[in-house]
Amino acid sequence: MKTKLLGLATLLLTLGCSKDEETSTPQELPVKITKWNGNGTLNNMQIITYDSKKRISEVDISEPNTSNNRKINYTYSSGKITRLTDYTDPAQTDTKYVHYYGNGKIIKEELYIGNGLDRVFTWTNNHDGSKTAKSTKSNGELINTFRYYFNSQGNCTSVRVDFADPTRTDFTITYDRFDTNPRALFHHYWMAPWCDIPGTFREPMIPNNPGTYVSTPDGQTPTTNHSFDYQYDSNGNVVFQKTFNGGSLLNSTVYEYGMIE
Repeated sequence: MKTKLLGLATLLLTLGCSKDEETSTPQELPVKITKWNGNGTLNNMQIITYDSKKRISEVDISEPNTSNNRKINYTYSSGKITRLTDYTDPAQTDTKYVHYYGNGKIIKEELYIGNGLDRVFTWTNNHDGSKTAKSTKSNGELINTFRYYFNSQGNCTSVRVDFADPTRTDFTITYDRFDTNPRALFHHYWMAPWCDIPGTFREPMIPNNPGTYVSTPDGQTPTTNHSFDYQYDSNGNVVFQKTFNGGSLLNSTVYEYGMIE
């Protein structure tokens, strides 16, 4: 039985803008995202729908391996957002991811695999503007600690990851060369959790797109070195994105927008 975690490290690739109050003003929002591998083969396609408040309500994801096809449904209540991932293949394990927040700030997250609680992330807002998330098992045992740092624009500049297990190597992730355009929905690695649902969490916003992503284990050379190239429409929205790994094309992503009433 194959399980896909939708946790802090491997969250899905999409999500849309949201508002606490319903608005009648039409908004141009992403409705289809297609990701291609560097060799030109299809990686996945995502169809996005919204509710009456222009919050994302469902993402329908299809892949060449049809056993990975799934729908992600979103429900909203006061201080809580729930994402249910339902795989078409009954052999796959469905997941649930719950965000708890207050005053626009993330407080806690819970990841369920099937019906069982697998992981809990407890968040702290630090005096220096950084955020700390402690990841624990369902029994409370500490797994690792994440600390996110931001610049004055609210963009994440680095993530420090420290493991409770002393035999594992801690590492640091850095982001650089942010643009000034609205952030694309494509999820850049480790920018979680709030960035998946922009507009819900007021602090931080992560408003723009990074140009680089580097992961460096302590005392070692970088193990991942990605750079990103973007093309924009007349409204500044990202319509095409290329991701390079060490100079080689890793994947490309096409964004299509629709006017949501």
